[in-house]
Amino acid sequence: WVLGPVDRGGLNLNETTIAEHLKQKNYSTAIVGKWHLGSRKIYLPGNRGFDYYLGIPYSDDMGDAIASECPGKDDDDNREYSE
Repeated sequence: WVLGPVDRGGLNLNETTIAEHLKQKNYSTAIVGKWHLGSRKIYLPGNRGFDYYLGIPYSDDMGDAIASECPGKDDDDNREYSE
């Protein structure tokens, strides 16, 4: 099941992601890569339990890339991290 840039839906909001399970145990979560589970803001990783997201919501050959923010609805955290 792969969603592209013209799809309006995404991973069913009733589904619990691994990130949401891990957050219940106080883990920090991150995802890197293609998401393919919905490109509308409500379906992006920041709204599905992930703290950090570096990637694109679909393959770059499926249309123009879009800028996506994470953590989705809490856009006030713009800190940079380095080690």
